[in-house]
Amino acid sequence: MSHALHELGSARLRLVVPNEGPTTEEVRARKAVEQENRRAAKLAYDESEDVRRVLAMKTAEVLEGGRAAILAPQHRRQLVRQGERFGMRPFEANLVIAVVQDAARRGDTLESEVVSRSLDVIPAPREGSSPWENRWMWARLWLASAALAGLMLMFLVDWITKGVTPGG
Repeated sequence: MSHALHELGSARLRLVVPNEGPTTEEVRARKAVEQENRRAAKLAYDESEDVRRVLAMKTAEVLEGGRAAILAPQHRRQLVRQGERFGMRPFEANLVIAVVQDAARRGDTLESEVVSRSLDVIPAPREGSSPWENRWMWARLWLASAALAGLMLMFLVDWITKGVTPGG
């Protein structure tokens, strides 16, 4: 420990001349890249495809009682199932419902900044998180269908051959 302190004590200070900064050309290039990134971000984000906002709109449609924001149990179950079909977990779907109910009780609209930020906090479903987007699910479904068809064909052939007797 004392050896490390001795080294720190013997370190010399030196004067560093600050860099004069980026050139005008570098500043222009950085601004151009920043503008292009912003344009690309706007192109990549389509609010109509955000399942959190779609579920929020569906929730707002079924709320009853104005600012009381009452949601019947059967509607909640339907909304949670819809969220699961979108690839959300039930917990996340319930969070979206809670955000919409809270906004309605405060008198906010779905387009308000507060609601938008609250929905953005809820994790969006990962790509391919819906079971219907999973290619292996489709492969298993096809294999199960083929196995069932083969089994039915086997029973049909057995039924036909038992009903037909040779020579008679």
